[in-house]
Amino acid sequence: MKTLLLALAALAPISASAQTEEALRCRGLADDRERLACFDRWAAGLAAPAARSVAAPATPAAATPSPADFGLPSKPAAPSADRVESHFEGLFEGWKKGQVIRLANGQSWRVHEDSSAYLNLQSPRVTVRRNVFGGYLMEFEGSNKVVRVRRVE
Repeated sequence: MKTLLLALAALAPISASAQTEEALRCRGLADDRERLACFDRWAAGLAAPAARSVAAPATPAAATPSPADFGLPSKPAAPSADRVESHFEGLFEGWKKGQVIRLANGQSWRVHEDSSAYLNLQSPRVTVRRNVFGGYLMEFEGSNKVVRVRRVE
């Protein structure tokens, strides 16, 4: 048994024995205030290195899931806008596969489906909205036609 204690003592780090000696010294103080202050310093010495080695990087509070969301898959960040509204300048005759449609706001969108349509609309208002599956749909005022598009510029 004595050999086991000696082996464990040899494996213990020196700082641990110094901390134990400090605790014993604090225990031996007669004045309550001095003893409490001594133990406070001793405890701060124990906690400081552990806090530095275990500290996690700071994360924004918004990234922390609420208890109600625990176990659910994380949700992607919400897009800043769910639609863009502009208009087409001049006569819009329609679209065909691969056509690029340039809007008045400077955005260019390419038709991303095999469809084509003839519309003949004069300067129609155009709305591009996010599709349920992550793509984009372009709608034209004065028409019930919708086309799948992808942003070019």
